[in-house]
Formats: sequence, C-alpha cells, structure tokens
Amino acid sequence: MRILVIGSGGREHAIVKALTQSDFQHRVFCSPGSDAIAKDAECMRLELANKVELAHSIKELKLDLVVVGPEEPLVNG
Repeated sequence: MRILVIGSGGREHAIVKALTQSDFQHRVFCSPGSDAIAKDAECMRLELANKVELAHSIKELKLDLVVVGPEEPLVNG
C-alpha cells in the first residue's frame, strides 16, 4: 500500500513506525514529517491548506490511504 501520514509529531512518528514494522509491504510518505520520521518514511512538503493542490498531490502519488494525525487539518476539512 502507498500511505501518506499527515503531521510531524510523536503521534505521526508512532504511526509511521508501526506501518513500516508491519508484515505488509508499505511505501510510507509523510508531510511535513521531521528528521526522526524521515528515517522511516519519505518526507515531503505538501500544501495542506490548499485543498485543490493537496487533492492533486494525492492523485499524483497514487495513494491508497491518508492518515491525518493532528486535529487541526481535520477541523479545517
């Protein structure tokens, strides 16, 4: 699976770590990520505030799943 984790904190790091340690083959991306997360996932800067740009990036990456860690992006839609 191709998975994007949104966030850069400890919660997101734990999610990324769990995904990469699973028995399944996952390609994990994270935005914005952190130096610690970059050890386990491909970190990138996506324009999270621009919904059109974000949707385009998700399609371009051919993602199967997006996991949103922080509450703020969820509240903002």
